[in-house]
Amino acid sequence: MIKKIALCLAYCISTTILQAQILSIDSIELKQFEVKSSPNNGGVLIHNIVSGKNTVLEILYAKNGYATLSKIETPVSKTAIVADASIMDEGILVLTIDAAQKNSVLTLFGFEGKILQQKTEQIAVLPPGNTMKQYYTGIMMGTYYTIMPEADKSGGYKITTYDNELKELSKQSYTGRKGMLELITVKKEMDKLYLLRKEVLDAKQQKYAYSIHTFSPHMPDAAGTVSLEDNEGDYSMPLNINARHGMLFVAGAYYKNGKYEDGKAAGIMIQQMAPDGQVIRKAKIPADRLNQFLPDTWIASLSKDAYLSVLDVYDNMGKIVVVGEMLKKEVKGKDTRLQISDMIVMHINQENDIEKLQFVEKSPAMNINLSGIASTYNLHNTAEWLCYNKLYNYQFSLNINGKQHLCYMNADTAQIAATMSVTDADSVVGENSGIILLSRLPDPNRHMSRKLKLSLNADKPETTMRAASRYTYVLPLDEIRILICNYSRPRLQLIVDTARK
Repeated sequence: MIKKIALCLAYCISTTILQAQILSIDSIELKQFEVKSSPNNGGVLIHNIVSGKNTVLEILYAKNGYATLSKIETPVSKTAIVADASIMDEGILVLTIDAAQKNSVLTLFGFEGKILQQKTEQIAVLPPGNTMKQYYTGIMMGTYYTIMPEADKSGGYKITTYDNELKELSKQSYTGRKGMLELITVKKEMDKLYLLRKEVLDAKQQKYAYSIHTFSPHMPDAAGTVSLEDNEGDYSMPLNINARHGMLFVAGAYYKNGKYEDGKAAGIMIQQMAPDGQVIRKAKIPADRLNQFLPDTWIASLSKDAYLSVLDVYDNMGKIVVVGEMLKKEVKGKDTRLQISDMIVMHINQENDIEKLQFVEKSPAMNINLSGIASTYNLHNTAEWLCYNKLYNYQFSLNINGKQHLCYMNADTAQIAATMSVTDADSVVGENSGIILLSRLPDPNRHMSRKLKLSLNADKPETTMRAASRYTYVLPLDEIRILICNYSRPRLQLIVDTARK
């Protein structure tokens, strides 16, 4: 399947002498795949199930400076899918789910391809139409874990921990108090997992309650849950979690009594949490205060057909930085059109008020024609779906030479080589805005360039994921290095570059 592996060592995208590491592979078919990385062991993982005369799980991984790509293949059933996978010092952990056989298989591979441990169990399978990821795997302090959904009418999930022989140590199930419990995302930080949960209290009235579940795989009895409702009856509805350097932040639009209504956000709520999940700082920016920094066109849009998606929040020397993008939605008959644009950066001072709000000067835009179940969602749930599928332009922030920078997808289609950009978070306009961070290999025919318009069917998650990521995956490896996986059939590129001005 892999006919050619060409390692390009002399590739430079700036006037500096630093060189990107580029691995280019021709003639490869990735059908159902995802990219993972591990900052600790310098590995990257691509898992893929290939159907042919025999159905096999194909694992591509790179270690040791990303200079070579290795492959593992193992037979799987024709109806199996990869639910999640992790790369770690001990090897590669892969969880496959087979809806036809109603079982899961957890496998630990050594880097030479040998199966070190394997565990199969019968499971309840999610009903068709589930569009969000519900499965997670990993290792923490010598303890392996899986997170899987419970498939009953109340939703929920179960966390199972294993020893290094995949023998079960503990299993705990979690369900909602009053309604359907959904798992939005899971973040691993230091010795804990942070699970962002959404309980659908009343689907018809669009009432939701969010919470953070803190879990230590090696200390399962020490788990705790913190509600994101404050003592004033306001409910925060975040899209994700930011966990780094032992600090935890969540931020999102908030609503009175947990009832979501388009155009009725009461403001933005930001909560900083201690490692145990307890809130130690809260900043609430009411909508009328936020509107003092926004143009009239934004204010008008936010009151009817637009949503401010809060994508990142972090501490900057005691101040808080919030990054968001505008999501607009237009429905015409059976057509649902989305536009993601107008990236903003908001700085919150130590008095928990807006110090400044800036629009990224060279902010990109993405247009999506959406069909399937997600096209019927309200604006908040649509934003949640887009965030899960990594469809926003903003990617992450990283530290370059002691200063925080924002990394986002560049939409300059005039360039033969697609690009990424970074912006100094302190000043996103003027000289510092739109710094070119790195370029991918030249692509004269623009096969791998980033599309500015996508057509996605939310009822086919694997198709949506492949369409959304066919141009790139972007992952931070550490504070100064970035991994880009760029795939457009039949060509795959892996690039590791050092962030620099």
